[in-house]
Amino acid sequence: MAEFGVSMEMLDDIFDVILADKKPWKPYEDTEWVISIKPFPYFEIIMIYNEEDEEEGFPAELRIFYSKSSLKVPTEDAYVLTQLYLEFMEIFCRTGIVIIDTEDLISLEKYAEAHEDLEPEKVLWDIIGQRFQPIEVIGGKTAALIAPKIGSEFLTKWEREPNVEWVLRKKVFLDLDIYYVKYVEGNKRKLRMYYSISVIRYDARLMTFFGWIFLNGIIREARKILGDKMPKISKYL
Repeated sequence: MAEFGVSMEMLDDIFDVILADKKPWKPYEDTEWVISIKPFPYFEIIMIYNEEDEEEGFPAELRIFYSKSSLKVPTEDAYVLTQLYLEFMEIFCRTGIVIIDTEDLISLEKYAEAHEDLEPEKVLWDIIGQRFQPIEVIGGKTAALIAPKIGSEFLTKWEREPNVEWVLRKKVFLDLDIYYVKYVEGNKRKLRMYYSISVIRYDARLMTFFGWIFLNGIIREARKILGDKMPKISKYL
């Protein structure tokens, strides 16, 4: 795999980390590998890598396809998700893989404060603040229904905040989860996000993108259940 600068064995390890499913398909004569990535159960990215054909003069290429059900995801979100996986594949090829196996978490606030290239207030507004109106009306029963639709887990126990209404855990990578926690403080409902502590070794800007992408998915699925009860903040949300 000279074009990627790593061995096929290394690529297999990368596929495991990003939760990609390697397929035994060979759609083209020069196909080297095919993977399927499902950030949501209904959204499938299919990447086909064709090696260089020196005799015919064809360069190596990576082709990207989507399942028909992926049309449920707005184009912008689909583009961002695809770009995120491509960027992380490139990063892993360049820097290697280090798995951090721990249950320790870090809040979005603390994570943003720890990075000089992130502005905490802006990060919190961009991810949570501008989306909180529709999130505020999502109750525990609705969150439980949403969980399997976005490929997440509905948690019934949470000790970090009192008066929790719901917690959704979304697995991003092999060692990385994002937790969306809605709770009541005083007479106000709030949303807090946590990442697995392994997030400290990932690109901070890209990790914030994952944060709002999956929150968008929560809102879209909730709207299918609650309809007009949810405030609308954009064409798709």
